[in-house]
Amino acid sequence: MIKKMYNMTGMKPFNRESAAEVAIAASKFDSTFTMESGNSIINMKSMLGLLSHALPKGEIALVADGADEAEAMEAVCQLLEKYRG
Repeated sequence: MIKKMYNMTGMKPFNRESAAEVAIAASKFDSTFTMESGNSIINMKSMLGLLSHALPKGEIALVADGADEAEAMEAVCQLLEKYRG
């Protein structure tokens, strides 16, 4: 399991296209991939999950767990940078 703290400050809210792109990117990997903040755990492979929660402010934990967790973490973090305002 890899857990990485990620600063969400300046991130644009997810819309239909960005949520789909993130969910598709995370789904390419066998590892589970979640975003954790406070009491919320969001499945990053779920477009509906990404759209149904407001983006947390400040730092969140990105958690990847599985055989290809390092590659999954790298790919999703690079994609999230695309949405930084």
